[in-house]
Amino acid sequence: MFYMDNKSKNIILIGPTPPPYTGQSLSFEMLINGCKEIGLRPLVVDIARKTNKDSKYALIFRVFELLSAYKNLVKYLFKYPKSNVYITIAQSRQGFIRDFLYIWTCALFKVKITAHLKGGNYDGFYSSQSYLLRFLIRITLRSTKKILVLGESLREMYDFEPSLKKKISVVHNGLPIGKRGSSKSITHSGSVRLLFLSNLIESKGYEDVVRALAILRDRYKIDASAVFAGEFMVSEDDKIKSSILQKINNFNSLVSKLNLKNQVEFLGSVNGDLKWQLLSRAHFFCLPTKYINEGQPVSIIEAMAYGCVILATKFRAITDLIEDDVNGRFIRYLDPESIAAAVNDIMLNHQYNKMSMEAIRIFDEKFTREIHLKNILHEIMGQ
Repeated sequence: MFYMDNKSKNIILIGPTPPPYTGQSLSFEMLINGCKEIGLRPLVVDIARKTNKDSKYALIFRVFELLSAYKNLVKYLFKYPKSNVYITIAQSRQGFIRDFLYIWTCALFKVKITAHLKGGNYDGFYSSQSYLLRFLIRITLRSTKKILVLGESLREMYDFEPSLKKKISVVHNGLPIGKRGSSKSITHSGSVRLLFLSNLIESKGYEDVVRALAILRDRYKIDASAVFAGEFMVSEDDKIKSSILQKINNFNSLVSKLNLKNQVEFLGSVNGDLKWQLLSRAHFFCLPTKYINEGQPVSIIEAMAYGCVILATKFRAITDLIEDDVNGRFIRYLDPESIAAAVNDIMLNHQYNKMSMEAIRIFDEKFTREIHLKNILHEIMGQ
């Protein structure tokens, strides 16, 4: 584990803790535990939504949650005025209002602020705001000491404010727990298992994975099945606005229409041992995403750690995870044929076994829990 001589400095961590269990909340929990392991004292300001967002009192409950978190922040700043502060920032208007309040409160205490964006659409968020809000965004970010992004390709998100360039550092995501699987093998005549492990959002391409199964069966004569693990969700970038119930019905109708009931399994949200079992059994991990708020999916890192070959779009910081034809293959968005063709080609050319081993090698070299914590704590605590 990574150690640093900080003489038990206090560190204020502002971010979401699970539940709900998301890549961001699990990563934040990993940071909390990592601080404890090296003798730091993490003072946690939890900004996770714990109440039902569909309740008619959702807004009232949410305001109460954030005011309670803000009260804790002020208490910590008064009691430990020399603390370093880490905050996960949002890429939405409501989220920025919260960030504005928290960051400027910290700035008044003249503490070092490290802002971390766990997404990849900050420039899109910025450009869609009014002139006044864009001004407030720029001066707020200028008050931070450092800004962390998930990949090299995401540095340009902050080009709207040239003075921020010197503040930006790259810290890749890491596997939240110290688990790791082993490499896998497959034959062209054997059955193939695909895994979609993410929230089922239209722009993440889950329906294309379903369609790819039919193509594998009908065109390539490959016995393929797929597990879908995640919650159906509504997103701002849905092309057709529909309820969650409608999305579930559409998914089931597609599976039925393509005669794939015996090849498709939907499990809902999974965690713990069940998730690791799914990753252990899967051959290919599929994420053909163009989700507007995508950053660097922790689910891909989890899949690499378990020897899955990755099939994903060349989008956002996913490009820092996949080496084409080494540990995975870049596929095209809204193109189920590219998914099916990639599976067939990798199997036909006997590439799978080596690519599975490479997935674990790349994970071990770049994306372990220890590497992530070393890099992020260096950025937060470094002078």
